[in-house]
Amino acid sequence: MANHQSNQQSNQHSNQVVNQNDEESDFVILNQDLALKSLLFALLFYVVSSPVIYDYLNRNLPKGLEVLAIQSVMFALSFYLINLYL
Repeated sequence: MANHQSNQQSNQHSNQVVNQNDEESDFVILNQDLALKSLLFALLFYVVSSPVIYDYLNRNLPKGLEVLAIQSVMFALSFYLINLYL
């Protein structure tokens, strides 16, 4: 009887260890995914807000439109489209 109880406790402990390892691997995957998405959108922001894009928009937009507003719209649209496929 005591041996049966120790086997049950041993099995419960091993199941807890396996579950904990599964949760840790899921946590690592989520953090990696979050880190990669953060890097992607940081690079997107860097490109959209670059001086080259600013100068191009400043030269080619009508005088009534603000360049920063257009850059914000460009970032928002790009962010939305990328999130559709990620």
